[in-house]
Amino acid sequence: MVLVDDLGQAEAIVEVNELAHALGQRFWPGGLTLVLRLRADASVPAALIAGTDTLGVRMPDHDTPRAIARALGPLPTTSANRSGEQECRDAQSVARVLGEQVDLIVDGGPSRRGVPSTVVDCTGARAIILRAGAVDPSEIERFSGAPP
Repeated sequence: MVLVDDLGQAEAIVEVNELAHALGQRFWPGGLTLVLRLRADASVPAALIAGTDTLGVRMPDHDTPRAIARALGPLPTTSANRSGEQECRDAQSVARVLGEQVDLIVDGGPSRRGVPSTVVDCTGARAIILRAGAVDPSEIERFSGAPP
């Protein structure tokens, strides 16, 4: 997954179709991750796409990661937790759980929400909800015609 500051950053690396554009306009910034096809000319680390031609893109509702993305470009990220464990919501929790396994922790204040993002596959003609989360699936359904 990558975090972006604006839709233009997303469009530089993934194919933002009409559906994805509309969902991004409606729910970004916020707890929505869109799964989109990589652009043919995009250069992303193989670990981000795990052998697929798709990538999750999110515009967070938090100033710190968006400012970093604005300065550096799309940010490759992952959840700040060990698999199967609760996500960390502040820098101190990340340090306690991941410790020396990370080179840098940016403390932009605590996460405003404890709910992961809603993940929506927008690679086809219809939105497919892959994971329910911060954006209520019924909102996605009403807005895009996707089944919950």
